[in-house]
Amino acid sequence: QDAIRVAQLLALKQAGLVNAARQHLVALSRFPEARGHNFPAYHSFFVGMRNVYKDYTDFGMVETNGDLVASSYERRSSTNLGGHTFFQRVLQSRDFSIGTYEPGEQGTAPSLTFGYPVFDDHKRLVRVLYASLELAALNQAAQTDELPQGDVVGVLDSCGVILARRPGGTNWIGKKIFDTQAFSTMKT
Repeated sequence: QDAIRVAQLLALKQAGLVNAARQHLVALSRFPEARGHNFPAYHSFFVGMRNVYKDYTDFGMVETNGDLVASSYERRSSTNLGGHTFFQRVLQSRDFSIGTYEPGEQGTAPSLTFGYPVFDDHKRLVRVLYASLELAALNQAAQTDELPQGDVVGVLDSCGVILARRPGGTNWIGKKIFDTQAFSTMKT
């Protein structure tokens, strides 16, 4: 019963982080600029978002072909995010999506990326917005003094990659639990 209570408490904390990401993206999708072409202005806006929301490593906007058109970081060459899980899930569901573990690039910390569709006035999908939550925020949400001695709590993505864990948080991030003996034992 103690384990279930702790798991429910931690699940509520994690859900709060997911809901906050959804709210940020829904709000961004309502700006007319999300359908416009003033990408330098959006880049500046995303930089400001990242400075205000410190738990996020990046915010950005992607065309339906996967081409990145604006983000919190200036990129020297064109970038295509078409293969990323969050993007593919938005294209399939036409709704908010949760991606999978992102190891970090350009000096950014590991993250979990959320996506949200942008529609035009005719309800056609025209872009995808994203927000990348730093995994340190998930790890912080996994911390609790109520965890019974010897117990372990972990948050996994849909591929079985550890996003947060207690104890040992940062030492476990990015490791695949589906490939371990511990996971095989849990399944049986």
